[in-house]
Amino acid sequence: MRLHITLLLAILAVAACPARTYRTLPPDLDGSMSAYTFSTADTIPVWPDSLRPVKVAYAARHGARYLSSPHKTDAVKKTLEAARKLHGLSPDGETMLSLLDSVERLSEGKWGALSAVGADEERRLGRQLATLCPELIAKGRVSAVSSYVPRVVMTMYEFCRALADASSDCRVATSEGKQYNPVVRFFSADSDYREYIEEGPWRKTYEDFVEATVPVEPALRLVGRRSGLDQARLRTLTLDVYGVLQGLRAFSTLTPTTRWMSEEQYAACRDAVNLRQYLTRTANPVSSVAPRSAAPLLESMLAALLNPEGSEVSLWFGHAETMWPLLSLMGLPGCDLPDLAPSDVASAWRGWAISPLGANVMVITLETPSGARYASVRLNGRFVAPLPGNPALTVPFQDLAGLWLDRIAAFR
Repeated sequence: MRLHITLLLAILAVAACPARTYRTLPPDLDGSMSAYTFSTADTIPVWPDSLRPVKVAYAARHGARYLSSPHKTDAVKKTLEAARKLHGLSPDGETMLSLLDSVERLSEGKWGALSAVGADEERRLGRQLATLCPELIAKGRVSAVSSYVPRVVMTMYEFCRALADASSDCRVATSEGKQYNPVVRFFSADSDYREYIEEGPWRKTYEDFVEATVPVEPALRLVGRRSGLDQARLRTLTLDVYGVLQGLRAFSTLTPTTRWMSEEQYAACRDAVNLRQYLTRTANPVSSVAPRSAAPLLESMLAALLNPEGSEVSLWFGHAETMWPLLSLMGLPGCDLPDLAPSDVASAWRGWAISPLGANVMVITLETPSGARYASVRLNGRFVAPLPGNPALTVPFQDLAGLWLDRIAAFR
């Protein structure tokens, strides 16, 4: 209770300036910390009644969470406190420090944890699967694995809880641990990919974009013009502030407003982060190591769909860094655009829409009375056309599996 009182006081302090009016910033500007959208979900099957679901393979990012660690708040506080010692902070800078203190107190013991928002998301997502394929859940077998990270484990449990609630005869088996790193945390398990992330040639492209587009004005609003920070460090401070603000809605704290930066400035930060994600988490002009590293996960999904003796529903839970490479490898619409110029990325490859909090892809295989196999693919709640040049939402499974096997071979 004391934490919530403290947070309320911080909110009142932020709002208590009668001479200035602030607007709430649009949620999609939170980038990859954007909440999952349920309002546009397809809840009715797109396949004809003559087809019956026989298998589901589902891969997902964890749900909404608290800030991953104190690192982001600490980075901003360190810069602001150093500026305060030199020349003092603006009133906005002092208020930002108070906000950071409140966020840290509220997050104590919960850094990176699945939030109440995220738990609700996952239960809703589980219910959607049960509604789309009730015959598979009624008496079916569900096998689920997750990354060892606690928020991902809890995501798996909340999702599977919804499936179990849908049918008392549904048999659910869950497992988690570092043994699954090559499948759901390949971005850390694959040494070539890890080296690319740490030292790859993408950095120059990203740094040039930041220098050209990320504004210094939000930082100056906090530290003033006598802080001693050069232009590069001011841009870093702007991005660090964005890194804190973009995550607040995910655990029902403050809503980012124009007190800290304008909508255009917030969008510039999002677009810079989006470019970094494009250059490191998907096929791009610099490298195709990201989708290549996702091959073990896509191969596991295909194996589960092809195994007549296996579970009817197979689930994998990971991270945003799991989903972007996987969806690029699958070649789903809007997810694999390997030839974009940096200036075109924000309008063409929207990482926040591809992998919001709770992002997921569901592959449903279907069977005719004669035994012919088909498949439908549902990405973040919407059925998509999975075969290039073919607008059909239900396609022969052999064609889809063949496409994915070809793509795995081509990237390797």
